[in-house]
Amino acid sequence: QCTAPRDSSSAGVLFFYTRIAAPQSVQIHHRWYRNGRLRQDMKLAVGANPVSGFRTFTRQRVDPGAWKVELVTADGMVLRAENIAIR
Repeated sequence: QCTAPRDSSSAGVLFFYTRIAAPQSVQIHHRWYRNGRLRQDMKLAVGANPVSGFRTFTRQRVDPGAWKVELVTADGMVLRAENIAIR
């Protein structure tokens, strides 16, 4: 169980965990934005596991600003987005 980020947090390292349950291997992206600008786009290979899913994560050192991290499919569909203000 992971703790979801609060509306506001301190600078440091932030982790974004993902579990994907898929019948075949897929590629996803974690896209990290600061103040509306892309800072990091991490391409991740996710193995096939339709029952319990495949888990992966990325991490980003965050400094003050408005941050957003997105879980995006290989064809560009945003599956999840989280916003957090770093003070």
